[in-house]
Amino acid sequence: MPFIALLSDRSPQVALPALLEVAPDLKVEPLSVASLEHALELEPEAVLVDAGENPPQAWSVLTAFRARKAPVPTAIVLERDQ
Repeated sequence: MPFIALLSDRSPQVALPALLEVAPDLKVEPLSVASLEHALELEPEAVLVDAGENPPQAWSVLTAFRARKAPVPTAIVLERDQ
């Protein structure tokens, strides 16, 4: 079953409030390089990296993702104060 992986230390409702409405097949993993490895083993259609709470950790995850040369679309999620 295709799904989207969200790597976040926050709940999906906090990181992306509308995400569950448009992507009901969502797997949430903690924001870490180990979680990225696990999520990629499940072959997601896309990976979302939540950098709202811990930008340095999100950068580490993106760097590890780039080093793997994984052909999965990836987006970083950053929230604005307003």
